[in-house]
Amino acid sequence: MSGILKVGGSELINDNGGSGALQWGTGVPAGSVLQVLNTTKTDKEQITGGSASTDTAFKLVSATGGSGVFQQAITVTGSNKVLINVTANLAHFVNNFTTFLAIFRGAAVDTAIGSCTKIGVGTGQGSSQNTASFSGQSHDDIANTASNGSLMFEDTPGAGTHYYKVGVYIEYHASTNYGFINAAKNDGNQAYKAIYVSSLTLMEVKA
Repeated sequence: MSGILKVGGSELINDNGGSGALQWGTGVPAGSVLQVLNTTKTDKEQITGGSASTDTAFKLVSATGGSGVFQQAITVTGSNKVLINVTANLAHFVNNFTTFLAIFRGAAVDTAIGSCTKIGVGTGQGSSQNTASFSGQSHDDIANTASNGSLMFEDTPGAGTHYYKVGVYIEYHASTNYGFINAAKNDGNQAYKAIYVSSLTLMEVKA
């Protein structure tokens, strides 16, 4: 037995005799959140620095445990939008060197970063500048802390299944060419050093 509850001309349907979850029927209001999907990365990862101001200088972050990519898939209907919320903790091994994060959208779970679309980024003023969603630490005191950055961005990818991936750029350094996600430079088992988590959340929003 199903039940229909009308709210302002829109329908909320329950198909399990009143005991199941409500879902949208017809007349869904624009701006309604249709689904929420999330993935987190709980372990630390060391990432090698890039040497060019191109999208391929970014490296896709690994999923927790190193199996696959830190990404979230979502299937979108029609012209609905995707609201992305990403937060991450980044640190370079070298003082005054920068880390960048950007969001990449791919067509498949194994789409390489060079074939993805980089979204949620600014437009640079010069051809040698990287475009990024946000930057990590670039100051003198980076030994014991990582820098947290976050971005909320609305994308219109079109109908179908899309894979949103997290990419990180570590500024090139000749001798110590790496940085971290979810860890500080001096990571260790002391009470004054935090254990970090990074998160990627997708919400399909009715157009």
